[in-house]
This record gives sequence, structure tokens and C-alpha cells, in this order.
Amino acid sequence: MAATSFEGAFAVDRISNLPCDITDHILNNLPLRDVARTSILSREWRYKLVTIPNLVFDRDFKQSLHRNCDLESIIDQILLLHRGPIVKFSLKDINIKHNPWIHHWLDLLSNHCIEELTLRFSYSPTYHSMPHFLFSFDRLRHLYLANCDVRPPPTFEGFGRLVRLDLVSVQFELCEFKRFLSKCPVLEFLNMRSFNGNSIWHFDIDAPKLKSLHFWGKFSSMWFGNAALEELSVCYSDFVLSEEGILVEDYEMPESPGNGLNLFKIFSQLSSIERLEINGRTMQVLALGGAPEKLPNHLDNLALIQLSDIDLGHTDEVACALCLIRSSPNLQRLEIKFETTDNSAPDGAIRYLKSLQKRKTPLSRSLKNIKIENFSGAEPELEFIKLFLSAATVLQKLEIKAGFCESNDEGAWSPRSLLQELESFSPSSSKVAVLFD
Repeated sequence: MAATSFEGAFAVDRISNLPCDITDHILNNLPLRDVARTSILSREWRYKLVTIPNLVFDRDFKQSLHRNCDLESIIDQILLLHRGPIVKFSLKDINIKHNPWIHHWLDLLSNHCIEELTLRFSYSPTYHSMPHFLFSFDRLRHLYLANCDVRPPPTFEGFGRLVRLDLVSVQFELCEFKRFLSKCPVLEFLNMRSFNGNSIWHFDIDAPKLKSLHFWGKFSSMWFGNAALEELSVCYSDFVLSEEGILVEDYEMPESPGNGLNLFKIFSQLSSIERLEINGRTMQVLALGGAPEKLPNHLDNLALIQLSDIDLGHTDEVACALCLIRSSPNLQRLEIKFETTDNSAPDGAIRYLKSLQKRKTPLSRSLKNIKIENFSGAEPELEFIKLFLSAATVLQKLEIKAGFCESNDEGAWSPRSLLQELESFSPSSSKVAVLFD
């Protein structure tokens, strides 16, 4: 009797008897290739693929197919046979041979209530031109485009529900881009990477609901209109994509401040900023208009500053960083990643850091945690640390992570020698703990 009950338990198809909303949730979180495989389970599962609302065609989907399969035809058949709404469509990291396929699929999808659309094409010297069908998706909440040429038609009425926009290696006429953003009234998150190729761009963003902006590329000036930004990440790119799709170094910088670019004009618009992330090249650009000791306006909400690739040999970078810190009365955490150095920093930079230590002017009355990465033991790095120990009055934790060092010289630094050096230096905070990871 026990054996019969045991066999009967396994004969019950418990998954198929689950409520439809639960099975749909399970399928929506599976790769599309695994959803297709469920069709062999039973008659009830045979048509699940043609009703699933989330369609993701990626590298995993392509690898699941037979090598000689025609990828474009398979995607086309899935779209033609689909029944019911399609909410999410994602096409990424697979090479589509002919652009007309994209036009055809977007035409089919324009009849659905698409809320999330991702078109991430493989790199090509010739950008994929986006058809006008794209701009009829009036229910979009998230749009991700990569390696595309975007030209909104004059009849474009806007994406009234768009909350997030990601543009990676996208060609977009600047005047058209400004008009495009003005027709996205509830946009909150904007990510722009390698925008308009290698050209130096002038920020002019009018998006009143915008809370988070991430920019990676080149710029000469910034204007955020009436956006109440809470998070800003700007990386002036040292690298650009060549025609072969390879990252190459590029040291082109704006020759003059242009349009009055300076710290005051930019950050006077960012009174609501809570998190700031910038790199050393960005600070060089910001300092073109001069780096005052302190901004006229306080950044009262700024709690976290992340600085990457900081070259302490450039006093303008240091001055820019210190200006932002002094202007943030409620700053809680500072994260800094030093640029790899060859220990040949100019004497002027070292003298500048030492002179700031002698002034003993408090940098921040709220800064409690500092994290430093890529520490090499160079003299300007040590003087920089001493500056914060002397000027951060409530500092509780200083975490130092060493960078890679090939030096085998007897005079090379070690954690023990650094601790001994810092122990001989009297910090302004009695509670600070220096840690090595």
C-alpha cells in the first residue's frame, strides 16, 4: 500500500496544476531556450512558448540552436506564431545579418504593448538605423539601444511613460536629442556611454523628473535645466572606439572653459545631489574654469563621493576634489582610486599637499569613512592620506587597498612601514582606525 501511494505521488503533475500566474512567473525568469524545451513536457505545455510575454534573444539562445539554423528565420517564426501580449522584447549580443529584419520585427511588435525594449547590436562601423516604427511604442518604460543611429521623425509625439533610457554607442543629432528628451516627461534614469562617437559634447539636458545620470564620453560643458538629480556619474573618457571596434587612448581635452564651464556653474544646479562619481579627467575639465577653495552654495544632501583614476601629480585635480569635499557639510563616505603612478610626481604637487596640512583647516565635520584603492606607496599618496588624517575631525575608518607593485627595491613601502609612518603622525580624530585589506 505504501509503495502504491509512493508511485501515485510521482504520477501527479504538480507543476501543470499550479495557477497560471505562478507558471507564467517561472517561465518569465527562464532563458528562452529553456522555455522552448518545456514544450515536450505535456500537451498543456506545448504552446507556452507562443504565449510568453517576455522574449529575450541573446547569445545563450543562439548557442542553443543547431549550428546551421537560420537565426533570423527562427526569431521571425516565433514572432509570427506568438499569441497574446508581448511586454518585453530583447535582442542583444547576436549578429543580425540584414537590417530589414529589424524593421520587420519592430513593425510586428508595434501592435503589442511593449514596456521594455532592448536592441543591443554587435559593434559595426556602420550603425544600425532605427526605423520609424520604434517611435510608435507609446507604452515603453525602459528603452536600451546600442550601436544604433537614431533619428526621431517630425511626427514623434514622445514616450510619455519612459522611466529609464540607456544609450550606448548611439549616433544622435544633438538638437534632436534635446527635443527627444523634452518629450519624455517622466524620465528618471539616463545612461549615456560613448554617445555620438568620439565627438566632444555639450550637455543640455532638460528632464525635470531626472534623478540619475550616468555619462561616459567627452564633454565641454554641462547644463541640467531644472532636473532634481540625486545621483550623478561622469567619466571623461580617455579611450574611444576605433573604426575596428578597439579601445584606443585619446587625450583630446577642451582647450578653454567654453560656455563658462566651472565648478560653481555646474554644482549650483545640483543642490539635491546625494551621490557623486567622477574621474580624474573629469576633474581636469571641471577645473578649467578655476577651482575655488569652496563653493558658494553647500551640497547639503551629498553623502557619498567616489573619485577614480586620481593623479596626485595634477594639483588641479586635487584642488577640485577638495573643493567638493569642503562644500559637502554632510558627507559621510569618500572613496578614492589612485591612478597608477611611477613615483615621479612633480615637487610642486607634494609641496601643495604639505602646505594644506600645515593650515590645519577642517575638510569635513561629518566624514567618517574613507576608502583608498590602488595605493602604491608614492610620496604624494602618503601626503594625501596625512592631509585627511589631519583635517577629517570625526574620521572613524581609513581603509587602504594596495595596488600592484613590481618594485623589489629595499626602500619599497610595506604595510608595516606605512603604519609606522602614520603612527608618528597625530590625527585630528582620536577614533580613527587604519585598516589594510
